[in-house]
Amino acid sequence: MRINKEDILAGFPILEMRDLFRSFGQGVINIQTVALKLNVTLDEAEEVMKCLERQGYIEKEGDDRWDKTIKGNALTNAKAGPGFSRKTAERKLNDFLERVKKVNESNFAYKVETVAVFGSYLTEAEKLGDVDLALRLKPTFDDPEEFGKLRNERINLAINKGRNFKSFMDQLFWPHEEVLKFLKSGCRVISIHDMDREEILKKVNFEVVYPQKN
Repeated sequence: MRINKEDILAGFPILEMRDLFRSFGQGVINIQTVALKLNVTLDEAEEVMKCLERQGYIEKEGDDRWDKTIKGNALTNAKAGPGFSRKTAERKLNDFLERVKKVNESNFAYKVETVAVFGSYLTEAEKLGDVDLALRLKPTFDDPEEFGKLRNERINLAINKGRNFKSFMDQLFWPHEEVLKFLKSGCRVISIHDMDREEILKKVNFEVVYPQKN
């Protein structure tokens, strides 16, 4: 997602609202916290919350409790900038799908099972934000022993190439992370989301772009 730094959201500069959303992390949002962060009264904070809820950035979780929606999480991670042309977005998506094929033809511990595009790419706009992609990866081998062997090979290969891991968990999840890094390849246009963990496709319109329909 990309935002125009001149935009206003719920009566505040959108960059200020982005900072507000970032301050929540994965926690629950309440009126008192919003009032404190924005330096407004509780009544004013309540109006802000109602506006954010109407526009789909938050959803009610209980009495005086809200949580960020997918749209709210997108704002949290949004970049400020002019966006990209549709032509550029289409080219970058095609490049990404070529990298998907390379992953599935290579010796990575995970393969790409599904890629779906959602967000501004599915609109008719000529100026787009990020190309939002939901991915599902699967282990290369169904057999746990074979998969474990390949996973360890990928970890050892990374270590031999000089990669340092901050923790055992970072090392353990590296075979999954390296696939995502290869797919991303530093492309600023592409934004990758976990299809299962974030349950994105249950809440938004999407189009499956891999595997392609015959």
